[in-house]
Amino acid sequence: MRHKELQKILMAKNLDGALFLNLDERPNASYIYFTDTDALGILFIPAKGIPDVFIPAMEMSRAKTKDCNMHVLKRDAVKNHLKKKKVTTLGIEFSAVDHMTFTQLKKSLKVTFKDITKEVTTQRNIKDKTEISRIKAACKATDKLFNIVLQHFKDFKSEADIAAFMEYHIRKMGLVKSFDPVIASGKNAGAPHHIPTTKPLQKGFLVMDFGVKYKHYCSDMTRTIYVGSPSIKDIELYKKLYDIQIRCIALSTPGTKAKDIDDYARQELGEPFNHSLGHGLGIDVHEHIPLSPGADIRLEPGMVFTIEPGYYLSNKLGIRIEDDMLMTEKGAVSLNKSPKDLIIMR
Repeated sequence: MRHKELQKILMAKNLDGALFLNLDERPNASYIYFTDTDALGILFIPAKGIPDVFIPAMEMSRAKTKDCNMHVLKRDAVKNHLKKKKVTTLGIEFSAVDHMTFTQLKKSLKVTFKDITKEVTTQRNIKDKTEISRIKAACKATDKLFNIVLQHFKDFKSEADIAAFMEYHIRKMGLVKSFDPVIASGKNAGAPHHIPTTKPLQKGFLVMDFGVKYKHYCSDMTRTIYVGSPSIKDIELYKKLYDIQIRCIALSTPGTKAKDIDDYARQELGEPFNHSLGHGLGIDVHEHIPLSPGADIRLEPGMVFTIEPGYYLSNKLGIRIEDDMLMTEKGAVSLNKSPKDLIIMR
């Protein structure tokens, strides 16, 4: 019952409850976290008692919420409910509500709002057994997908072919993608967020960054293979990045500051490493565990995050190796099982 942890915080902050809105195209991860559904709706968690979720009639049939009283979302339903409960102060994630919606809420509900973004984020950073199980299942599906891609690699003529193949097989698994696949070959690999093109695959390093969602939870894995015949310098460069990623994993122990691991990778790779070492992972593919310069957050057991050092030379080449990591009492454990030795496709 995840809401009970939040209720302790609400009581400590003298709040009558918390409100979470999931009403537009961008799902509210905290709403999903507490209800276990992505059906449109509004969630009210009181400081004491069972939460109430208000869902449109058309969404009710697919909404299977946990630990909540379900109500049909009608005009003024939430307003009247809060009035009946004599709610005067509400916690809300300011970061998850746009200005227009927040203005309408203040005008309609006439309560005092307090930002609880930090408190909710901190709670969501530590995954429970169900969350970890789902992320593991997503990672397992991602490993399976990578293996299928390698088996059919000779059928691909372009980056777009690989991306479309991935998306087809994700749907075939009964899953959805956690983001648009990044497929970058040759000089295109020098851009970390390259969009796949229909042009012929280029020789050289080929970066494939992709992931799936399993029961709302994401995976996010990157593997780099080589198309053609690599030079000794190419092989050495890949081995260097591989060794640094392994070292970063070894440095990821309970209590370690995230920025210290990022600092190590940055010192070893220099300017060609031009993004953060990693990020939190869960319902959102990017959650608030930044492995980046200045990030003072300490890694704790139960956290799930990525480790993805990269090496990029613009318009020349790019390499990235990314694993999804679970922090345990003994250290970080990779949830991905796909091989990381350089695979060569001639």
